Amino acid sequence: MATEKILQWNARGIKNKYDEIRQMVGDIEPIIVAIQESKLQSGERFIMKNYQIFRNDLALEPGQRSHGGVLVMVRNDVHAKTIPLNTSLQAIACNRSIARFPGDNPYHQLGETLQNDINKVTEEAESRGFTFSGMKTRCLHFCRLRHKHEVPTLYLNETPIPNTQEIKFLGIILDSKLTWAKHINHLITKCKIIINRIRVIGSYTWGADRETLSKVINAFIGSRLQYGAEVYTNASKTYMNKIESVWNSALRIVTGAFRTSPIPSLNVESNSLPLRLRFEQQKFKHGVKRCAKPNHFLITL
Repeated sequence: MATEKILQWNARGIKNKYDEIRQMVGDIEPIIVAIQESKLQSGERFIMKNYQIFRNDLALEPGQRSHGGVLVMVRNDVHAKTIPLNTSLQAIACNRSIARFPGDNPYHQLGETLQNDINKVTEEAESRGFTFSGMKTRCLHFCRLRHKHEVPTLYLNETPIPNTQEIKFLGIILDSKLTWAKHINHLITKCKIIINRIRVIGSYTWGADRETLSKVINAFIGSRLQYGAEVYTNASKTYMNKIESVWNSALRIVTGAFRTSPIPSLNVESNSLPLRLRFEQQKFKHGVKRCAKPNHFLITL
């Protein structure tokens, strides 16, 4: 059986009421929405994708508020029509079956498919003499839905696999929403420790020369920042600016420049390509390399 919820929407008065309604509908995807017409601008046309809208205040004069009327939004997959009554009021009749079989739930189907794949992999591994460790196995659901939703429970050898919000795979921290915040913060922390050590060997009086320091930062910092850049560089601009700040700090140690020195000057003095261009170059190289192999699985995606 489907679970129906009754939600309350209160106009915040900060932004356009119709924008608030669109945001609410986009997040929750309700079947039917009823809104008091006095909260809206009378006479103004309002369109919502995939919804039928029934309202009674369009006949009012501009600027005149309706009192007591209700705007009803019904999803297109629900049969609805207006029923005239003997009075001046109108009613809306909706017909929808709320009985659902387990197969109608996309999360249930997803769970069944994944569970079958896990069972096949487990059986194949056992036939070859390998076993999967239940203590090291985790389940991560990638999703950007804002509303609460069901996550299927998967099993490995009849033992539930714990669900987690982040996991480290091949040195890259994956989070459920793919914001890359955890990975970038971890990367910055590691690079700052290395920068403090480079400051020691980069002393003005007895430290290493510029060429040596340039090789050091490329080997210990540049390699860290460029590893996995093909996937995590789609993070927000705020996090990418943090990464550039770490790299620019390393360039200041190499060149001996002040903190107020312009970034383009640092790149010219150190004969270094800007970090964003290095990331773009790396992504293009990766794409060309994959295109050279027509049978690669990424080409079919």
